[in-house]
Amino acid sequence: MRRPDGSARFSARSCAWSGSTTPAPRRNSTAPGAARTHPEFADEHEFLVISEASLADLNNRLALPLPMNRFRPNIVIAGIEAYEEDHLQALKTDAIELRLVKPCIRCQITMTDQDTGEVGEEPMRTLLTYRSHPKLGGVSFGQKASIARGAGQKLRIGQELEEVWSF
Repeated sequence: MRRPDGSARFSARSCAWSGSTTPAPRRNSTAPGAARTHPEFADEHEFLVISEASLADLNNRLALPLPMNRFRPNIVIAGIEAYEEDHLQALKTDAIELRLVKPCIRCQITMTDQDTGEVGEEPMRTLLTYRSHPKLGGVSFGQKASIARGAGQKLRIGQELEEVWSF
């Protein structure tokens, strides 16, 4: 459930963006005001945001629950309902603003057990039943995010964030 003050909490992971050795920053998004930073993900965005509630909802649909590491987020949030991260425009503190830019279309890596290397059919088989997005060309789970303000600042586990909704 959303908190009355409109905030979410980081949980499970600490994250700090420190940049890369890429010689020149580039704009990570076509969104107005997007910061020029050094993306660490191969496909353009520094962060992957997933809520604990979204994983809990998926796990309720699976025979065997999966850990969050199957999806490799570097920001896990609590305090919102399942899949509400799909409707967030930004997460902010006084010093930092992360813009949620687009859904994360999932690849086959999510079917690989991160501890054993075994590959199975889940979670893709189940996600296809309710998270398929033909216009986006796949199954989404989580939101990619970029730094709009505060590159080099740190976020802490349990840190309160202000939610900015896209509606």
